[in-house]
Amino acid sequence: DASALRDLAERIGATSGVFDLSAREARVAELDALTQAPGFWDDQRTAQKVLREADSLRTEIATWRDLERRVENLLTTVELLEEADDPELAAELDRGGRELAVDFERERTA
Repeated sequence: DASALRDLAERIGATSGVFDLSAREARVAELDALTQAPGFWDDQRTAQKVLREADSLRTEIATWRDLERRVENLLTTVELLEEADDPELAAELDRGGRELAVDFERERTA
């Protein structure tokens, strides 16, 4: 249903905004810069902590960017269906929308 998908798109956008992905991307850049600093590897414990934080942030960013990409693709599919009735494409939209909703709820509550 196009209305439900648009609602889901708004919820994904609002939620990813709460997570401030741009700030997280900036933090990853800071951490990456730290790894290039002279002496960074001298303290292995601290180095590992920095690497774990950067890895965690990269995973989180990739997950939310993927959700955003998927919702945009599904919204494009809605537009295509508004132009032409295609049962196969409609089934793909329904399946993709259900999968996206499940994935969003999982990430939102993680």
